Amino acid sequence: MMAFWLVGFCGTGPAQDIIRPAGAVIPLHRQEEIIGSVRLTNGMILKGLCTNNSTILPDLLDRKLELRQVSDHIRTWLVSNRRSDPPQADNLALPAHQYRIRQRRTSQRPLNYEIGLHERAPFQPDGTSTVTLLAEGGRKVEIQVGITSIDAGHVQVSGLSHQWEFGLSMLAIPEDLLFTSDDTPGLLKLIPEYKVGAERLDMAMMLLQAEKFHASRSLLESIPLQFPELQARCDTLTETWNDVVGRKILTELELLRQTGKFETAKVYARAWPDRKLAPVVRVKAKLFLDQQEADDRRLASLQDTLNQLLAEIENPDIRREAGRICTEVRRELDLNTVNRLTAFELLKSDAKLTAESRIALAASGLILGADRAIDNFQEAAGLLQVRAGIEDYLRSAPGEDTTRNQRLEFIRQQEGFSVERLDLLLRNLPPVLPITIETSGERAGQFVLESTSGLPNCLGKVPDEYARTRRYPLLIALPRGGLSAEDTLNWWAATANREGYIVVVPELYEANEGTYAATAGQHQQAVSLIRHLKKTVSIDDNRVFIAGHGIGGEAAMDIATAHPDLFAGVLSLGGLGRNHLKWTAQNSTGLPWYVVAGSLQPGCFPRLAPLMERLFKRSSSRSGSEFCDVLFCRYDQRGFESFSEELPNLFRWMNLQQRNPWPTRIDATTLRSTDLDWYWLSVNSIPSSFSSLDDGSTFETTPTGNGHVTAELSASNGNLIRLRAVPADAVVYLSPEMPDIDLQQPIRIIRVSGKSIKVDYAPSSRDLLEHFYIHRDRSRTCMMKIDVPK
Repeated sequence: MMAFWLVGFCGTGPAQDIIRPAGAVIPLHRQEEIIGSVRLTNGMILKGLCTNNSTILPDLLDRKLELRQVSDHIRTWLVSNRRSDPPQADNLALPAHQYRIRQRRTSQRPLNYEIGLHERAPFQPDGTSTVTLLAEGGRKVEIQVGITSIDAGHVQVSGLSHQWEFGLSMLAIPEDLLFTSDDTPGLLKLIPEYKVGAERLDMAMMLLQAEKFHASRSLLESIPLQFPELQARCDTLTETWNDVVGRKILTELELLRQTGKFETAKVYARAWPDRKLAPVVRVKAKLFLDQQEADDRRLASLQDTLNQLLAEIENPDIRREAGRICTEVRRELDLNTVNRLTAFELLKSDAKLTAESRIALAASGLILGADRAIDNFQEAAGLLQVRAGIEDYLRSAPGEDTTRNQRLEFIRQQEGFSVERLDLLLRNLPPVLPITIETSGERAGQFVLESTSGLPNCLGKVPDEYARTRRYPLLIALPRGGLSAEDTLNWWAATANREGYIVVVPELYEANEGTYAATAGQHQQAVSLIRHLKKTVSIDDNRVFIAGHGIGGEAAMDIATAHPDLFAGVLSLGGLGRNHLKWTAQNSTGLPWYVVAGSLQPGCFPRLAPLMERLFKRSSSRSGSEFCDVLFCRYDQRGFESFSEELPNLFRWMNLQQRNPWPTRIDATTLRSTDLDWYWLSVNSIPSSFSSLDDGSTFETTPTGNGHVTAELSASNGNLIRLRAVPADAVVYLSPEMPDIDLQQPIRIIRVSGKSIKVDYAPSSRDLLEHFYIHRDRSRTCMMKIDVPK
């Protein structure tokens, strides 16, 4: 049975206006409605009925927000006008035709309830189901619902015993509920037009558009049995089916390759081109397989060339050293790294170069990058020694300062060493402490991190064919109250695996208790976990996301706003925010947000709406007005749930995100002693008066004190770094990635006191390694740090 939790009662009278039919909008003023699409600045396209809007929820008064609204019968997306393009008309953005299904209504009682956590039972073949709400005092309220319409995008569900209308994505409807054969029941047979052969053809097309491929094909094959005169039209539509499915297969093959699943791609490329598919698809699949096999031959050829060059070296000492180098190259040479050997490929047959020089090209390209390869054998050998020294340095324990100093001196003495090359070695370095990952059985791909004094217990999973030579996006997934880490991992894992993501579920709080205290200790554990994961699994630093359901969504928002420099985006599903986020929500206007909520879930109006309004309003600073990058997805007439239908869109959105470059201006509010690191600036400490949330809070807590970190860069104003507000002594990190600063010229730093410091950029191997040892960020390294007293 479906289990709903009723956690609130809307009452009668004016409060009932909170509940409206799906898609209802208060007519604040006449608005033009366009069936079309809205393109976001990140490239994502939303399709549906497009209008302007000025409110977050349909029943709020005019809040004077500048928003675009896109509705598709299931959900309503809201985005800032400043973060999106004007709507473009497209009559195909919404399905053109709906099929009605007759359901018998038993009553029309009002549904005056907010709906909490629930799970849906499968619909019966007649399209009906029973929803059971658990009210206060253990009283149960049963609601009969039924599917009353269907199109290529969604089914409409209506209350048969209560006034309730909501949409479900076709993704949530199993194919065998729609159609399997003439002899079995299905939703399509409840449609009056099903009796008409030509209408069945349209239904087959509808199923094809909904990507219900098996149901669509079964329906197509059944039509001529009852309507022989439609055989020719069925054949034509079957060709369309072949084209659509074929394109889908080619898309999946390419996705397998893009996510590093090379062996799986070859298996499917060999299996998929069956006779049902169009000849052009079979040809393209064959070409895909040929390219995969050509890549394998390329890799084998490079390995063979290394062996041949090694055999050409006559000097035994050089051959011995070259053999060691070749062993290192073979260990990391695969389809993920083969392009780093481009220079070696071009010059592997160049007789003007000695055999050892060509081996040097291969080794240096692998560890420095293709465009930094060198042909000096002694320098290449020295750089491999440097990398070995780096690995020893990074494996050392926090208290082993002497060991790190010794390894630093060893690194500096190696031939070919420079700070710039040290930086390149760090950027191309695999994880130095690989974790044990399950390789077989139901838990294949999973790993476990045991709790330590600074780390939480953690359960994770890597994608199929995981390789430490490849960088993977990371999703930190926080569970809702009452859900285990394993269940949370399973919810994300299938889609994450398909898209090539590592998923990690930390136990930052007791999920069974359904609470999150938002303490400084929990924040520190979250930051330490990300840094530790970068030591153990291969992560793309610029594609780290944090997400959660319910309290997990609250925690994700809270952690992301306090440490926006770590993340490419934050996702909340059913999370309602916390009061203190009104102070920290705009700590980084460049941090992308994806927030999902049901309009009937408890607290949606009083808790979430103010936070969303805060995010959608402009943020003013000395550098001008800015608008946060927010996508708010509201499921109308739905309560608190997992929103599994949104999974494809969540990953589509994440796939378009990259962590923003270092900003020219930092403007942040601090609430905890752990709010120390802000892009190119670090604060040594946060006074207790500015860390009122250290010991924990509830969603209602108002901070009793908060501090500010404000700093800016300006090349046009005298190559200047100005610290306008910092709560204590600070450190400025210099790097070639730093914007609006000319490192070739003297740099002036103006402190809060007004006094200035003038420095010349001087890259330091010690600063570089110390910063990387702490932060483990390959894409944002520090070449020089400057201590700045307050």
